[in-house]
Amino acid sequence: MEDNYIVNKDFINHPEYDNRVISFTNKQMVDGLTYLREKAKEHNVNEEELGFRVYIGAKYIEDYNQKVDKVKGDMKSIRNEPGIYYTTVFFVATKKSADSDDENDYENVYEIPALNYGGSRRPPKKYEPTLKCQVHNVIH
Repeated sequence: MEDNYIVNKDFINHPEYDNRVISFTNKQMVDGLTYLREKAKEHNVNEEELGFRVYIGAKYIEDYNQKVDKVKGDMKSIRNEPGIYYTTVFFVATKKSADSDDENDYENVYEIPALNYGGSRRPPKKYEPTLKCQVHNVIH
């Protein structure tokens, strides 16, 4: 899957083009999901109805250009050019839709702010799995 992304987004010829890996520490993930769970309770969303959706977004480089973060390190763009957007992901709390019989139908809970605390590293580490997927019986 990563190889498909690398080829289709032309990272081979343009490795500085965009992020292709978003990383989170264990603490960021656990704290973030705990925050969403607690906020969901405040909005009367029970555990059985709660879900999470991951959106792919783009962060404008000017939002963090020239900054150095204690956890993420140097956050400047590779070419230090203004007007560049880098791919990121953000997490949104969801709840089971009351208007649907579909057990997979969840709606966003817009009263809870989305989370985006991930970071990217350059160059990213290539994903090189050694185990076969239990569903497809191949190495993805």
